[in-house]
Amino acid sequence: MNLFRRPFSKTFGPAPAGAATYASPDAARQAEVAGAGATVADARAAKIDARRTRQLERERAVTERRAYDRGRRDEHARRRSHPVLAALLVLAAGAGAFVVYLAVREGSFAGAGQVIDHHVAAAAQTGEGATQGAAAKAGDALQNAGARLKQTAGSNS
Repeated sequence: MNLFRRPFSKTFGPAPAGAATYASPDAARQAEVAGAGATVADARAAKIDARRTRQLERERAVTERRAYDRGRRDEHARRRSHPVLAALLVLAAGAGAFVVYLAVREGSFAGAGQVIDHHVAAAAQTGEGATQGAAAKAGDALQNAGARLKQTAGSNS
């Protein structure tokens, strides 16, 4: 088979007696597809039908895509979520996963609860000491500021 041979070269040479002549290679191809007894009009009709079919397929694809996009927009509008609620949900899920991990490590949920209670109590004591220290420093700073105001007010009079 010669790949470089023109596929329609037989239609452009001298036509044998009684053979149909075609205006273009497309018309010849359509006539071959339609059958041996097809005419030029049959080839044109087949070509027009093929165009209509392709156009209808493109229109259907566009219509389906628009419907899909409209459905996505509608569903997105229906499922609006709040980012803070989503973050809280993720934190709660993480805490639950951590409790299950501790339960597996300790052998029971009671053991996991004791570990959590111990860590919470230690954090509370650390936080309590830090807040008491910060409150004492703030109280001292307020007393010092009040004393300075009294001194400046007394020296100005």
